[in-house]
Amino acid sequence: MRRPCLECGRPAPGSYCAAHQPPPWAGSTRKYELPVDWRRTRAEVIARDTRCLLCGSTHRLEVDHIADRHDHTLGNLRALCHSCHATRTGRQGAAVANGRR
Repeated sequence: MRRPCLECGRPAPGSYCAAHQPPPWAGSTRKYELPVDWRRTRAEVIARDTRCLLCGSTHRLEVDHIADRHDHTLGNLRALCHSCHATRTGRQGAAVANGRR
């Protein structure tokens, strides 16, 4: 059963319609670790790389930290599509959970 979106009132499958869906990392403290100019840096990385550096897709590009997640320099950042980024992040999380780094 569809209920109204909490933002606009349009019918939604969950609490929000597609236009008002919170980002997947909503509730995470990660966004507070990013520099204040992150939007500019993110745009610069995506403009530089133009496609996922793992599979070549140009759809739903995100910015990945190659090594240290606290190093926001351009040399430590690359564009990945949402799918490749989710796979990489999942593997990293599993490695940490299993005691590896």
